[in-house]
Amino acid sequence: MSDPTFQLPYTKEQISSALGKTINADTTPTAASTNMVSSDGIKQYVDNKTNTLTTAQQGIDTRVTNLEAKPQVTGWELHADSQYTTGSRLSVTNARVNLTINKIGTNQNVVYTPLASGSFWTDDVLYPEKVGDSYVVELSFDAQAQSTDSWFDIEFDISTLRDGSNTLFMDTVAMTKGTGLMHITRTYLVAANADFKNNGCAIYLNTSVSNDQVDVFNTELLITRTHST
Repeated sequence: MSDPTFQLPYTKEQISSALGKTINADTTPTAASTNMVSSDGIKQYVDNKTNTLTTAQQGIDTRVTNLEAKPQVTGWELHADSQYTTGSRLSVTNARVNLTINKIGTNQNVVYTPLASGSFWTDDVLYPEKVGDSYVVELSFDAQAQSTDSWFDIEFDISTLRDGSNTLFMDTVAMTKGTGLMHITRTYLVAANADFKNNGCAIYLNTSVSNDQVDVFNTELLITRTHST
């Protein structure tokens, strides 16, 4: 039998209020509400939050995939020549001579190229990947003049016929040590225009104006892409 002395520790008003909050349960979690929430409302709420999180994760995955697929913009290639060395030098004697780099010198390094394939330096010609790209090009070599007061020009030739009619740069180098050995380093900021892209850029050493003889060896070319369209 029930215990006739058992009493609920709540007033009838409290019991009525609690039953009302249950009977009139909210259909979705609501801020500041003290009502119960129906199981369907809870499920809908959780499902909506799950869908929101899934959509957000898909957006993150898409951005990550796009970043992974995007070609690397910056990077560098160092091309080193082994053909012309201190014992076998390139003699530029009253002539305009195409500078060659066979890419098998000791310091040759293309590990950090931004290109997926190929090279900026191909068949002794510098090729940008796209119009609008920009580069820092550092040319270095050892040089020795055969007479004092010698000088020569460095030409970055982008003409179709390689005749010097269209150049990116014309840089005059004075052999300030007379007939002493010099290490020459020149740095150029290069922006790729349509002629550069279509024709490439060949590098020439020119003593035809000075009528001098300059011997060159240990040539290296560092090509760094700083911007890509």
